[in-house]
Amino acid sequence: MSRPLNEFPVLVRYNEAIDIIRKVCAHKEPLLSEQMSSLMPFGLNTSYRGKKQRTSPKQLALYASSNSITYIDRSEITKGLEFVDKYKVMISKTSAEHAGEPGKDGRFRVIPSSLRVMLPGEVCTHSYFMVGPFDNKTTAENVFTYLQTAFVRFLILMSLSGIGLSKLVFNFVPTQDFSKSWADEELYRKYGITDEQIQFINSMIKPMAKGED
Repeated sequence: MSRPLNEFPVLVRYNEAIDIIRKVCAHKEPLLSEQMSSLMPFGLNTSYRGKKQRTSPKQLALYASSNSITYIDRSEITKGLEFVDKYKVMISKTSAEHAGEPGKDGRFRVIPSSLRVMLPGEVCTHSYFMVGPFDNKTTAENVFTYLQTAFVRFLILMSLSGIGLSKLVFNFVPTQDFSKSWADEELYRKYGITDEQIQFINSMIKPMAKGED
């Protein structure tokens, strides 16, 4: 294929992906990255931990790299206050492929299993970043299932150059109407993804059950 190498913000490695990305970009929709936090969203480093037991109902639940929960006071939060009392979706800053390599079947999961909907009063360390904030749980759950689609994980993979996830690897992921849930079949219809292109996506992305946690 002959193509300009500066067409996108990153160099897309696979020629087969070019037409898929062009179809998505042609809709000129806002990017999901515009609704994402920076890394270290609450100003708490990876090793930060709180108390093992909640000593006050006003304390916040803190998720750390081990996915264990400790409890901290609101005064310990130095940034991201707009997220604290809202729903949000937490994403690990490390992709599912810790060595950056696919599984034995040649396919990638991309999004790790620590993906979760966070409730008001829940925060996290630098091990994670977030999508949000959202006023209700339904919207957050619809974002959660959207991120699990092969469509979204394929688009992330096309921007991924290492093992690190951040808002920067969501260059190609469009925002949807999150008052409803989205499945791959509906997304493929919306963007005119052909059967051959769907086969290519499925050849690279591992299945992930809807709502899997």
